[in-house]
Amino acid sequence: MLVTEQYLETSEYRKLCQHMSHNNAAILKGPPGTWKSQHAFNYAHSRSNDTENANNSLIWRVDCNTELNIYNSLSHLMNYLKIQYINSDLRIKQSILFMLSRAIEVLESDDYKDTKHIFILLGLVTPQINLMNEFLNQLKQNDNILVIVTTSESLSPDFDNLVIEFHGMTETEAVTYLNVDESVHEQAKELAKRLGYLPDGLAFARTHIHATGISIESYLERLLENRTSIGDSASKKACQMLISHAEKKMSTEEKTLFHLMSFLNTDNIPILIFESLLPNKLNKDEKTIIIDGFLQKLQKYSLAFIKVIDEQRIITAHGFIFMILKASKPCDERNSHLKKLLNFFMCNIDLDARLLEVIHRNVLLLDHAEAFLLHFEDNIKSLFNETKAKLCYIYCAVGITYRLYGNTELSANTYLEKAKRTMYEAFFCGQQHQLTNIKDTDPYTKMNEYLNGSGVLQGHCKVIFNILIEKGKNLPREFVDTFIENKHRNLRIIDLLRNQGHLCTNDLRNGQLKTKTINTLRSKNLIMESQHISEIFLVELMIRILYNSSKNKWLMEISKDSFSKPETGYVRHRLSSTFFPVTTESLMEHQLAHGLTKLLQHHLSSLSMQKNYKTTSKNVVRSFCPVFSPVTHRSGVLYMLRSFSDPDLLSSLLKEAIELLNGLDSDIEGIGFTEFGVVKRIGDSSLFHSVMIDRIKMECYEKLFKVQCPGTPLKDETKKRIIVEEQGISKDESTYEHNDLPDSKMVVAKESSKSQNTSGKEIALTNQNLVKALSIANELEKKIDDLTSWKALSGIHLKIAKVFKLTETEENIRKAKHHYRKAYDREYESNNTRLTRFHLKAIVHYAECCIQFPNEADLHIAKKLSQAMQHRFRLVKTGTLFDEVIGDIDNCLKKLSEKRQSVGSFTTKECYSKSVQTDTVVDDEKGLLDELKRKRDRLKKRRSTLSEEYNEMKDDIDRLDLEIDSVEKKIAEIEIV
Repeated sequence: MLVTEQYLETSEYRKLCQHMSHNNAAILKGPPGTWKSQHAFNYAHSRSNDTENANNSLIWRVDCNTELNIYNSLSHLMNYLKIQYINSDLRIKQSILFMLSRAIEVLESDDYKDTKHIFILLGLVTPQINLMNEFLNQLKQNDNILVIVTTSESLSPDFDNLVIEFHGMTETEAVTYLNVDESVHEQAKELAKRLGYLPDGLAFARTHIHATGISIESYLERLLENRTSIGDSASKKACQMLISHAEKKMSTEEKTLFHLMSFLNTDNIPILIFESLLPNKLNKDEKTIIIDGFLQKLQKYSLAFIKVIDEQRIITAHGFIFMILKASKPCDERNSHLKKLLNFFMCNIDLDARLLEVIHRNVLLLDHAEAFLLHFEDNIKSLFNETKAKLCYIYCAVGITYRLYGNTELSANTYLEKAKRTMYEAFFCGQQHQLTNIKDTDPYTKMNEYLNGSGVLQGHCKVIFNILIEKGKNLPREFVDTFIENKHRNLRIIDLLRNQGHLCTNDLRNGQLKTKTINTLRSKNLIMESQHISEIFLVELMIRILYNSSKNKWLMEISKDSFSKPETGYVRHRLSSTFFPVTTESLMEHQLAHGLTKLLQHHLSSLSMQKNYKTTSKNVVRSFCPVFSPVTHRSGVLYMLRSFSDPDLLSSLLKEAIELLNGLDSDIEGIGFTEFGVVKRIGDSSLFHSVMIDRIKMECYEKLFKVQCPGTPLKDETKKRIIVEEQGISKDESTYEHNDLPDSKMVVAKESSKSQNTSGKEIALTNQNLVKALSIANELEKKIDDLTSWKALSGIHLKIAKVFKLTETEENIRKAKHHYRKAYDREYESNNTRLTRFHLKAIVHYAECCIQFPNEADLHIAKKLSQAMQHRFRLVKTGTLFDEVIGDIDNCLKKLSEKRQSVGSFTTKECYSKSVQTDTVVDDEKGLLDELKRKRDRLKKRRSTLSEEYNEMKDDIDRLDLEIDSVEKKIAEIEIV
């Protein structure tokens, strides 16, 4: 919330301060340009600086022009306050009010109650008035929360006593603000009157006069040339005059950037956008020179404000200037700008956000993509299908980003539904087929039935596929060529294309492909022909929309099962559960995505391939397959694992799932797995893919083991309270809590329990399914260090730990603890402000593993980490979860201490405990050594790759030097002649 350099505290600002000294809410009402927002920002910053504990004072801005913007702003607030928000129903308005009540509850807590907090609700418009009335009713009841609303419209009469009318500066303030010589004060008064005393208009005039040296008299003449009336239109004219003068000083590239930025969000515009919008023919240094000059002109003429944060320049502009900019150009030129930005967002915001590199880029562009998309809301039906396809792509990308962002599943749902609706309206004559009409009533008994759905659904899928293929053929070639050439690709894809296409680094500059490079890659079957990409583009897009919509609906359903319930035993039970049944609609959307992927796979297998490759290497692409083919198989198996708990039915499904997963990587040599026509993986070259398959197979074997071992619970029930028995093995306290057996019988029961546990351990170690699960876990350990850039890493650590823990051997328990700790470290170091299931699973399972298999060193570490997590999320409702976990650790430590002091226990238990601790320390050091060696080997490999790239670049430079010498000699010879 930036207070501009031209800002001046006026009598209206002092009126606001006086009002707020007796009230905790104000409604600033007045026409645009009266500095309502600037006065609100200035008051908020001044009040925060004057407040004790200013670092703990919250200033939160809420843009109120749309319901979705209000929802997104409060979602970000939930993340900032580390509140686990649960959408109990899927309606945005109810969710807004629920989030607001949760935020107020936190701000009234001990950590915040002694500090003043300010909500600034900007730009309230008629459709949101009823919602804002409820908003104000909640906020104004709290003494430590202040509210400032800016609007040009009226709210409920109940709030009339909070309204402050804003009209602009006084004549004296206006003349002083213009900062001109006293000899021209009369002309200054006339200018201020012509501008209606509106601060915005006066700011434009002052900047223009001082930047150009024009006299007030001449300025007034120009202002009156178009017969503008007093007030708002005069301010617009002043803004237009300033923009027009600034543009005369700009180059062609700078003017283009200036008009393009007017379609973005006014706040936090990253330099990345300007760099990407400049022509690709410019190198990095040339772009830097243009951008630096452009920003200097924006700052000189007060058209934008540049702030440096952590060495990054952030640009903020005035919405009024953006409005004038867009209105200053004819319709054709505005459409040209929209088209350019449409291509930019489609090529720079990605649908595959599994890599941290990609999700960070998506989040950086998110607000600007949303602001841009608003320009199509009113006329989407009249657009060409090509434009609608691009919009669907961006809707889907925004939805995926929100799905992964946290606390924003409803925002994700909004954009994914927009993508689906637009697809149906554009390519299916507006007829969206209802999934409820094709429900299955019979339960699935076969894995393929579960993946493919009913015969009716499969028939429906074929209709969709055929329509989209035919519609895709009508997409213009320019559409595909622009996308392929300008699409920003992550480093992994760039590395694959460079290595397999035998390209030099310069051929893949800025993560994009040149036309010549594309032709080279096509000759090696690394990129499809344009007509084939056009055919399949809409099908691929529909697959991604349906797949992500299915996942998001499942997430929304899971989020209802909140961690905010006070019943801690329930929380600990749910943390260990893997039983989260998929909803019918979510499953059917996934089945549609899977069915379309299968049909697309068959379609791609019939395409002709280039035959001019010279090598018979296994990495030569001989046929294409959609990259989503293994993805929908994998996720379908995961859906099954989460949805079935009947042991009789589950056993056969698990065996079929394992067979299916084993077959995913069979006979794939020479297959290029493509995304929108570009190969992303060749054969078994994807580490992430192989790890994900192994992880799911490991879980299948683990469940098969539990199905076959009667004493092993299928649904992991986390114990409510854990105590330490004589031999250090944990028991559920409830086992004996209400048992009326005398002490002697209790001892017998315990001895019997020991025997059963020993027998159970032997069974576990000889069970073939568990042996296979352990074998996969050991293999995953070797690969895990290469997955640090993937978001899924925490979950993989947790799954590995769970399998190791099942055997209860000393070595595997050490490994289990190691991976629980790694999952904890990953979530904690990510600085994820949202309390996720991964946060809680990692710390609770680590603590319980240390309690179940105790030694003092591990227990003290577990206690320290639990306390750190408890403090970090102290404002999140988790009942007494952390207190109970820490209490269990203390109880376990006490038991160990008592055993050391008991008669005769020193030579047995004490020595055992010490030996276990010593062995643990040695094992930990060995584990660290192995990890360091793996990292060293990985860095050596990377060094070798960089060395090769360096040599390639050196060769390229030498070649260019020779060419330059040759050309220079020719020029010299010509000049001599």
